[in-house]
Amino acid sequence: MSTNHERKFTLSALVLLFSCVLGVLASMPANAQTQIIKFNPDRDIMRAQSAMRQGELDVALKYYKRAERKNLSEDHKVIVQNSICAVSYLQGNYVEAETACSIVIKEDPSYWKAYVTRGNAKRKLGNLAGALTDFCAANRLSPDNVKGAFVRRCVG
Repeated sequence: MSTNHERKFTLSALVLLFSCVLGVLASMPANAQTQIIKFNPDRDIMRAQSAMRQGELDVALKYYKRAERKNLSEDHKVIVQNSICAVSYLQGNYVEAETACSIVIKEDPSYWKAYVTRGNAKRKLGNLAGALTDFCAANRLSPDNVKGAFVRRCVG
């Protein structure tokens, strides 16, 4: 899961919560009772992350796919789909990894990690030109994180 996307989600959630609280407070009479609003993380995502930490890729994939079918925020959809991409790649399911990464890239073209994983999947599938294209795209998006001998072969 991308730390950057986690931070964006956390910040977005806090801004939303703060805005909601201000709106509620502004519209309340002085003698109104206080309400508590809670945001619970998705249990399937939490279970998948736990399974990943324990190296249980099949279990993680099951929970990520279950979470994928839910009505998640756009940020969560991207994170879950990228996790499916990564787990599929780690399991050697390169076609599924490529497909999942392509969904991530369609949803968030700036998500450089999906380009790297998709590039690795394409390389394993024998699509070296496609892999190079993805590695170069990832390098353009995040040159500090994506480096290698391939960079000299990237165009513009």
